[in-house]
Amino acid sequence: MTSQDRKRNFYTEIMNEVARVVKWEIDSLDEDYQINEDDLFFDRKQRLMSPFDPDGMRYFGGGGGSRRNKFYEEMRACREEREVDYVYDKYLQKAFKTQITHPFKCDGLINTETASAKKLKIIFEYKYDLDFKRKTEIASVLVQVVYYLKRFENAGQPLPNICFVGDKDECFVMHTDPLNKYLDEAGDWSSAPSGAKFTNSSLMAKIASDSEINPFVFVIDENFNLKDVITKIEDLAENVQRHIHITEHNIQSIYEYFCERVLINGNKLNTKDSVALFIGVLTDKNNFYLHPRKKNVIVAQQMNREFLVKPDALESFFSYFNEDYSPAEKRVFAGIADRLMEDTDRRKSGDFWTPTKWVDYAHSRLDETLGDNWRDEFVVWDNCAGTCNLTRDYKFKELYISTLFDSELQMGMKFNKEAVHFQFDFLNDYIPGPNELVNGETKIPDGLLEAFKQNKKILFLINPPYASGANFGETHKGGATTNTINKQMISDGYGKSAQNLYTQFLYRIEKLKQEYKLTNLYISIFCPTLFMTGPAFEQFREKFLNDFEYIDGFQFQASHFADVSANWGIGFTIWKSGESKNTDSFSLDVCDVNKNSYAGEIENKDRKILYNLDNQKSLREWAIEPVKKLKTKIYPNVSSGIRVKQTTLGKNFENALGYIMSNSNCVDVNT
Repeated sequence: MTSQDRKRNFYTEIMNEVARVVKWEIDSLDEDYQINEDDLFFDRKQRLMSPFDPDGMRYFGGGGGSRRNKFYEEMRACREEREVDYVYDKYLQKAFKTQITHPFKCDGLINTETASAKKLKIIFEYKYDLDFKRKTEIASVLVQVVYYLKRFENAGQPLPNICFVGDKDECFVMHTDPLNKYLDEAGDWSSAPSGAKFTNSSLMAKIASDSEINPFVFVIDENFNLKDVITKIEDLAENVQRHIHITEHNIQSIYEYFCERVLINGNKLNTKDSVALFIGVLTDKNNFYLHPRKKNVIVAQQMNREFLVKPDALESFFSYFNEDYSPAEKRVFAGIADRLMEDTDRRKSGDFWTPTKWVDYAHSRLDETLGDNWRDEFVVWDNCAGTCNLTRDYKFKELYISTLFDSELQMGMKFNKEAVHFQFDFLNDYIPGPNELVNGETKIPDGLLEAFKQNKKILFLINPPYASGANFGETHKGGATTNTINKQMISDGYGKSAQNLYTQFLYRIEKLKQEYKLTNLYISIFCPTLFMTGPAFEQFREKFLNDFEYIDGFQFQASHFADVSANWGIGFTIWKSGESKNTDSFSLDVCDVNKNSYAGEIENKDRKILYNLDNQKSLREWAIEPVKKLKTKIYPNVSSGIRVKQTTLGKNFENALGYIMSNSNCVDVNT
């Protein structure tokens, strides 16, 4: 095989890996879209993706420009330690604007200064996939760092003052002062640093039990931001003690970190105990404290319980997060306890729920669209409220909250005390028409009926269920969509859209508009955006867009809703009474979490046009035209690109080389 052949094969493997990991959505990219010169160049005209790297050595897929966490995507694609090295080096050299060197064959060294001219000499040590929740795993790397520090010392060179350790899932930084004391240990320092954990296991054991060594471990996931680590490095070099303040907006993610990293077997505790312990540790040091004799036990005196914790991890936790709060802040945390319990239980049970930061952002967009006083000017109805995630942090002049389950209704009663709360099945229960005499059958409050009759300004603020009885995948729930509204939609000619719960909610709202002749009706809805583009929803759009005009919206990865796949998008769209002038394209902001802080805020990344092919020829129709009259023969059916159905057979054209499987109008489920 020639070198040219090897190079061609290498690039072929790379492109296959990119296709597998990144899952590019070609049609959503702009013409000649370019991320960065050292990441990936996409040439739309040639439909090629080509790796570009000055070394000609390695390539790791970036992932969607500013729309993705590129560092996380590249790290997730790594398959061995040297690839991890490459990704860290690439981004760290950019961050510090200097080259990484490798004295004494260490993984890396940066010698520079902070903004205030403080010495900044960082030694890097990379691994592939260790578990930094375990102190022994941290010690196994730090003993190697100590051996490198000894080489600097023996060579008469200034020692690095910062240590950076990272693998594909986690990283941490620390000052080298706690390590320098081990340079005076007796022993054989001539052995290779990479084998120090074996040749000097006693030193590793000392490091593992060192109470001074408790670095805060950063988790490399979609919310990770390398800037946070860089800030920590600079603070260490300048001896600045900076703590992240816990607020009602970031407390959920920090609580999850506490359960996973600080508690022993935290996932086995019931939600009530884990939340009470977390809030107690934050707000009541007198009654929640480490046991004076039992090393791994925290005393929860107020609960009359003891819990197993990692004391080093607890110290590390409060080295990063603030532990001093005002009485007013402590009262807020206590009030949030119920919310943490409810949200955690809902997430564990697989329910969709709306995180606070996305609720706040949706409210800000409604402020822009409807004006700052819309909560006073509109009658607001959340008809699938659950535990009031969409409304509980805000006050309304006239708010109606309904939900299907009585248990959710009881939990939601603690929030929005100004609202009318009632149990109501929006897809089955009776709503009287404008000219009907109300005979006591309806559960709808009189005030809400009057709002319909008087054509008041009404806003539906909702996040309905996403279940579908029509498509494969995680939202497919056979039987979940069969109800009164489903039957009405089928009868009214709404086609396959009758199988989606969120379009069933929209349909009934549309029927209310028609029956009551509402001209001041608005809808703001969290749901997949497929109803605006998918072929299965064409009949729905034909009718719905005749009654409602699109105003504005944004979309984001579904993974920002807890425990939901990242492979599909959720939109928040705003509609008003009236006919849509443009029925085939819709402009939405693409939003993501700003990674500049631990909790992060929402920011606009881009603007995207969603379009449909209503009344136009689809790719399926175009592809079938020249072959639809050809003879067919029996072929096996498949349920995916690699899975053959054993119980049924299908048809394909004679002498066909293959076929394209199209599950639905979703890139991530097609092969």
